Amino acid sequence: MTKKQKKKTSRISKILLLLFGCALIVSLLGMVIARSFFPSIYYDVKDVVVRLVPFGFQTVSVGQSAPDFTTKNLEGETVTLSQFRGQTVLLTLTKTWCPDCTKQIPFLNQTYETHGELVVLDVDIKEPEALIRDYAKQMQISYPVLFDLNGEIKGLYQVSGYPTTFVIDPQGIIRFKLMGEIAEDSLTRALKIVGENN
Repeated sequence: MTKKQKKKTSRISKILLLLFGCALIVSLLGMVIARSFFPSIYYDVKDVVVRLVPFGFQTVSVGQSAPDFTTKNLEGETVTLSQFRGQTVLLTLTKTWCPDCTKQIPFLNQTYETHGELVVLDVDIKEPEALIRDYAKQMQISYPVLFDLNGEIKGLYQVSGYPTTFVIDPQGIIRFKLMGEIAEDSLTRALKIVGENN
């Protein structure tokens, strides 16, 4: 390779490196802006995996069957979503560091204690067992907390923001989906939708 060719190759490499750096900065800036405009949705950079399909994004939608899964709870017992068939299920996917996940705990505790007909399940996504146990104890969570240590459940439900909550009817159909803190008004709306479809 001649000296001229080496210079040309070096110049191209520098340009490509510069373009890559600019793209990375723009991506990070976009995430910062998204958090500013949508404070109730918190993203874990390590967990964000966008799965592209023709003409759009793959996601779990209202009206679809809820993907079944089997995992363990804090007591080490095996829990399978389909074991609650015949009951309405509130399934919330959370992280311990997520502010809105923490804010919704008192409401979910109250819901779990006052709505005996409603199954409340909290799936913690890809965090160490010890951390989850300590957090659940510290926050005095009364409803079942489940592990998703390898992100399998997160993948099934295509979750990238926390908390994400699904309300599943007795037939196993997703009737309501919410990204952000769930509160009384949204739960009332969700249960009304479930009632209208059963």
